[in-house]
Amino acid sequence: LTAREAADEFYKVQTGQSALNPAAIVDTPPATMANANRGQNGSNRGATFRKIMGLSSSSDGDATNSGSDSEAVVNGMIRAQKIQFVWLDIAKWDKYLHRVFGMPRSQLPRVLMTRPKDEVYFDSDANRSPLRLTSSTQLVATVKASLRNELPMSYTNGFLVGSIRSSYRRITGSLGYAMAHPFKSFMFMVMVAGAFYYFYRLRTEGRFKPQKAD
Repeated sequence: LTAREAADEFYKVQTGQSALNPAAIVDTPPATMANANRGQNGSNRGATFRKIMGLSSSSDGDATNSGSDSEAVVNGMIRAQKIQFVWLDIAKWDKYLHRVFGMPRSQLPRVLMTRPKDEVYFDSDANRSPLRLTSSTQLVATVKASLRNELPMSYTNGFLVGSIRSSYRRITGSLGYAMAHPFKSFMFMVMVAGAFYYFYRLRTEGRFKPQKAD
């Protein structure tokens, strides 16, 4: 199946309605995907997808709109996520796919699921078999597994760059938490410092403790 056919089947089988508005299925680079599903019926399609996927609405009280896609699972529930089907022409985007995903033209065509905000992508299922667009049921299961981080994950632009950026986001998030909760952060630092001092004293006292003569 092509991305267009998979999207049509996914929508029709799950809802019994006509196929998706073509505006939701685009032939554009990933950089412009954020605008792909805007249109007159965009909000209705979003509500339908949330119902299909069993996703919680961001207003259900168990989730918020803030944070990255890695925070899609909150309190055991999957926060509502936009689902976009994109078809990229190999002849036009092969260099982009090679640069970002490390896939030479000889490995194409491929089925990928991406989380641009987290700079990660998935190209295999839980059994490490290549992703395939075979049925709407399989597609739903794969999307849910990716949101729960149950699929093998790869970084865009390579592991090193992805790791550095991921570490930067974690450090930034920790600093943000410290600024928002100064008292808790201070108490945590005091506890850590106290633990280090305690173990230091144990070590030094044991090292310089005089030995008893025989």
